[in-house]
Amino acid sequence: MTTQQSVQLSALSSAVEDLPPKKSISFVNSRDTVIPFPFGAFADKYENTSIDIAVSLPGESLDSTSLSSCLWRKISMTVHTSYSPMEVRVLSAHRLLLANSLLSACVLYVPKKRLAIVRVDYTSVIISPDIYWRKHPDHLRRFFWRFVHPAAGTRFVGIDPTAAPLTAADRAWVSKALDMINNAMFRLPSHIEEEKKYISEGLRVQVLDGKTGMFVPHLLFRPLSVNPRPFATSGMWVWKCLRDTRVIDSDTGAFVGEPDESMKMQVYKEVWRPVDYSFTSEVAVYERLEDELDAAEWVGLPRMMCGGYMGGREFEAWQAKAKQLAEERSAAGHPDGKTLPIQSILHVTSSWVFTKGIDYFKFERTHERFVVDLVGRPVTQFTSTLELILGFRDAIKGAFLLSIHPVPCLMRSYATGHSLMDALWMVHRDISVGNVMLVDKPAPEQFKGFLTDFDTVWMPNPEERNPAPNHDCYSEHLKDRVVSPAILFSLRARG
Repeated sequence: MTTQQSVQLSALSSAVEDLPPKKSISFVNSRDTVIPFPFGAFADKYENTSIDIAVSLPGESLDSTSLSSCLWRKISMTVHTSYSPMEVRVLSAHRLLLANSLLSACVLYVPKKRLAIVRVDYTSVIISPDIYWRKHPDHLRRFFWRFVHPAAGTRFVGIDPTAAPLTAADRAWVSKALDMINNAMFRLPSHIEEEKKYISEGLRVQVLDGKTGMFVPHLLFRPLSVNPRPFATSGMWVWKCLRDTRVIDSDTGAFVGEPDESMKMQVYKEVWRPVDYSFTSEVAVYERLEDELDAAEWVGLPRMMCGGYMGGREFEAWQAKAKQLAEERSAAGHPDGKTLPIQSILHVTSSWVFTKGIDYFKFERTHERFVVDLVGRPVTQFTSTLELILGFRDAIKGAFLLSIHPVPCLMRSYATGHSLMDALWMVHRDISVGNVMLVDKPAPEQFKGFLTDFDTVWMPNPEERNPAPNHDCYSEHLKDRVVSPAILFSLRARG
């Protein structure tokens, strides 16, 4: 460790001396430590990461052993003391977002005498003006205090209150549930051990059910796919999951209940979708399928068990509160008074609006989660030629149900008795070998293959059955459809 880094470590440590023990954070020199990718299932596929200083979780200590053991969850923030390109700092923040399921992540850039705070979310990077920490040590002290005392009441800034790592009790419950469904789900007895291999990396998440407005807990235990690229428009996480059927004991506060014998494994997906209407929501696709397809004609497509627009729900609640506050202030003769900041919305990013204004709201992203019923394996892992042929057959049937092309529409109309105008009028636009799946141990009457991954589907509004897809990435009418006068008032009042 160089003299300069020693001085920086000392300055950082002194800035947190006043924090209470439960909120105290520590700093560890990690320049010579290579930190693997957050998820062991993909550690060999994606690059490792190096950071200068790692910051512990509030109330916990940190050492080099934890860093080299793929424990990004032990880190709350990263610090870069030497010169590093912006992409390196963003990459370390993205690893924190993935590992801890954060809403945003913080990185400190401390080259010699100045300091910059870097905030990274799923749409952009915000960098503070330079802070000369030796001349203004209180700035750094206030930053750390606010970092561990967020307004949302979480452990530190950026934590999603609807997601948390699995506890020991959670892991034991998942393991027992997998043992119960082993014979019904897996082709070979050895497969059960593969399913349990990454339980320690799992999460307990709350999935919004758009039909009931309630949150449904699910336990994620095996990662299937993760997008390693910052700011990617496609899905961020795909996991195998189980619905948590336990209830809270009123006396102990612990979760109680045994796994149900009828429990089935499901697939969970989480995305940060652009708020722009030209980007299709997978939740909306599944909702359209549920509304317009009969059970008898459902083939080659998964069903959404629950899912919803977490960001949309929060945004609507914020709109109502902001409008009420604006009306109250106006009635009192103070139209330019206190407003409700848009940053209070957790599941919609606000970086563009905060830095550039309301006209840039179309660049923000909204948080979505959903769970589907079918667990499959890639079509390349077929066990027989017959299984391969039947799998492709059923996936093609599913594609016909989505297609807007004349021949498939006519075929569907002829087979189901629907008119041509009753067709769903969708285009998948990403049919590839990776999006055709085979069903493990399908029931005798169940289809053998299915089509998945609907995040690129073109789907018009029901009243807009226009067969020409609109490829405009940022629609001009977005502000009129989404942004209310309450938002404009709030931003105008702020400055």
